[in-house]
Amino acid sequence: MSSVTNQRYTRKQSARERPTICPICYEDVVTHFPRHLSRHHPKDPEVKRMLSLKPNSKERLEIVSAFRKRGYFILKTEKDISYPVRSSKDSDTDHVVCMFCLGLYNKKMLYRHVKVVKVNLMMLLTPARIV
Repeated sequence: MSSVTNQRYTRKQSARERPTICPICYEDVVTHFPRHLSRHHPKDPEVKRMLSLKPNSKERLEIVSAFRKRGYFILKTEKDISYPVRSSKDSDTDHVVCMFCLGLYNKKMLYRHVKVVKVNLMMLLTPARIV
């Protein structure tokens, strides 16, 4: 069931179909990565933060996604296996690592992603104004 979002791009593989490396213990986790984090690493500060959030909340999903991207970055650097965030039908595309989130993105489209990530980071880092 692969749905096409654009003519040139396809949706990424399901997380269940590809192994994820846990960035904390460097173990291969094939299924249910959030469960692995909650059972094996409940004392880690980021996992504690993840567990304090509601199961399907946007923030929790972003934290799990960040863990996955770090695991894919480890796979790319150590074993030269790449799992891009969004892959093209063209097999000869170059993928580059985003310096903010460690996700693999198409070399030509990285600038779009960086714009969004920079804005999100600036919103997180600036203190909220109380009016």
